[in-house]
This record gives sequence, C-alpha cells and structure tokens, in this order.
Amino acid sequence: MQPTLLTTAEVAGRLRVSIPTVNRWVRDGRLTPVQKLPGIRGANLFDPSDIDTLKESA
Repeated sequence: MQPTLLTTAEVAGRLRVSIPTVNRWVRDGRLTPVQKLPGIRGANLFDPSDIDTLKESA
C-alpha cells in the first residue's frame, strides 16, 4: 500500500516554513518530490517519511 503523498502546502505546514521556502528547497536540491503532476504549474508531491526525516535533522 502506497503512503498518502503530501502537497507543498502540507509540507510547509509540517515543517513550519512558507510555501516559497519549500519550493526553494526543491530548486536547491535539499528536498526531492516523489512525483510532479503534469502541466506548467504541476504540483510537487512528497513522501511523508522524507519530510519526517528532514524535520528530525533540522
């Protein structure tokens, strides 16, 4: 069973940072989405366990 993926806004809420900060971390390679939805402005989706690991290391 695949875990429920998190949106950029949900990640920002969990990490208590802004959405632009999450987007910057993706651009800088600090955070990698597991999926990007199609389209020019396709949403990034993240694995909750990756976010929990990042939160613990901060």
